[in-house]
Amino acid sequence: MRFHVAIVLSAFLTGPVLAEKPSIDDLLADLGRDTPGLTFGVVRDGELVYSTSAGMAGLTHSRPFRVETVSNLGSTTKQFTAFAVALLAERGELSLDDPVSKYFPDLPDFEHSVTLRHLLSHTSGYREMLNTLALAGVRLEKGDYIGHDAALDVVRHQPALQNRPGESWNYNNTGYVMLARVVEQVSDKSFGDFLDAEVFTPLGMENTELRSETGQIIAGRAAGYNPTETGFREVRDLSGADGAGGLYSTLSDMARWMDHLGEFSIGGQAVREMMTTPYVLNDGESTEYGMGLFIDEIEGQPRWHHGGADMGHRSVFVYYPELDSGYMMLSNHMGLAGALPRRMAALFFDFLAEAEPGDASDASSDGDSFDPGSLTDEQLERLTGRYELEKMPGFILSVFVEDGQLNVQGTNQPAIAVQATSPITFTAESVGARFEFHVADDGTVPALTLHQGQSLKAQRLPDEDTEAPILTDYVGRYYSPELETVYTLSVEDGALVLDHRRLRQLPLAPVQDDTFTGAFPVVNVRFERGEDGAVTALYAGNGRTTDIKFARWAE
Repeated sequence: MRFHVAIVLSAFLTGPVLAEKPSIDDLLADLGRDTPGLTFGVVRDGELVYSTSAGMAGLTHSRPFRVETVSNLGSTTKQFTAFAVALLAERGELSLDDPVSKYFPDLPDFEHSVTLRHLLSHTSGYREMLNTLALAGVRLEKGDYIGHDAALDVVRHQPALQNRPGESWNYNNTGYVMLARVVEQVSDKSFGDFLDAEVFTPLGMENTELRSETGQIIAGRAAGYNPTETGFREVRDLSGADGAGGLYSTLSDMARWMDHLGEFSIGGQAVREMMTTPYVLNDGESTEYGMGLFIDEIEGQPRWHHGGADMGHRSVFVYYPELDSGYMMLSNHMGLAGALPRRMAALFFDFLAEAEPGDASDASSDGDSFDPGSLTDEQLERLTGRYELEKMPGFILSVFVEDGQLNVQGTNQPAIAVQATSPITFTAESVGARFEFHVADDGTVPALTLHQGQSLKAQRLPDEDTEAPILTDYVGRYYSPELETVYTLSVEDGALVLDHRRLRQLPLAPVQDDTFTGAFPVVNVRFERGEDGAVTALYAGNGRTTDIKFARWAE
């Protein structure tokens, strides 16, 4: 089921591309009466000049997803949270350099001070609340409820910062939930009421609303769905994370917001500069993240953007300030191909058709002229091996050749065939990723970089040891005071298994000495030994949350 509304886009839509517009139907062919859906739109000069929708907003009552359907923005909400803080800063009601302790005096007195600016830029060093709660056994995908104090509770129990504030960028929902609470303290209004009075009403965003409780009724909203082996499963919205997410909106309302980004009629140039200036780390490296928006470029075109994913919803918001144009997608289908919005947008923005699926600006100069069939078996084989993500210890990208085809397989994920765009760059369009291999002067390949929304470097691991670890060394019970959680380690059928009362049994695979990897939420485990060589503790993590200590209980 599909609905189209279109107006000719003469400035950035060429004749040949217009002729290809019906291929949007091909891109949306898998969305129908028995699937969740989406709505997609293109904005030019503040006007929604093209929109379409497909699939269903509600499978229970066969309710179609229409252009005006209200859907969960997920993390696209963050730009509104950042705007609220910037607006209060512009008015002199707070400072971005205020210490967080000014608003939350009961938090631990960490070695280094964390400021509101650190929260806004994802550089605070606080643990990621959702990943941390998952390690404690909270099953968000099963609808577990978390309260409004969850983010603060995570920080209250944190023994030390994960990094010195401003030292590294680590996407963090905790900080944005805290920022919403700061807005409430300073304005003396609920976060939703502040946004309604200061943003939504002035901009005419009549169908945008903060859903601060999972039971709150949002008229006409799209229900969220996850794909399973037996069909789609309706899932509850994430609770306790408003500020990091929680907004429901429509395509038309988000077009009004995009129009506002073109001129910042509320807040003016000062707020624009705050939101769109990339944060610079302590070492001088730019993060390509401003306040609630990624700030970068694609094919030389400046871009402000953010995506969102709640438990059963997704969104994409992309604005090109020099064109005063952009595109948006709202969806209730968590199984949607990540590259789909960009592929649809490429029918309207010529430069996107030239971009790599991974959206990396440093694509190979070989481009479309490269013949993948020209790669020899020797060239492919030198790329094979195991590569560990630097920012996610224990997460391994295994690269191998099968039937002459290069494949990449992430830890506990299916293998993906990748297509060569040069001898050292490969794309996986199904997941919107690009892999760039780094070749040393001696011809070896010590590392690769995964480009997928951000650039993540992975170092090649040495060949696996022939001597297997003695798994019985790790057997026992381990307790984390931070999470108030017990993990039990045992050996079953020759494999090390981690057990928790609320998590399924998780097999752990050896990576290096005393280091193992598993499935989310326990992605990486590192064991610690005492002077006598006996295992005394383990440290668990999953990317955004790292090194939570579990001490081994004496038997």
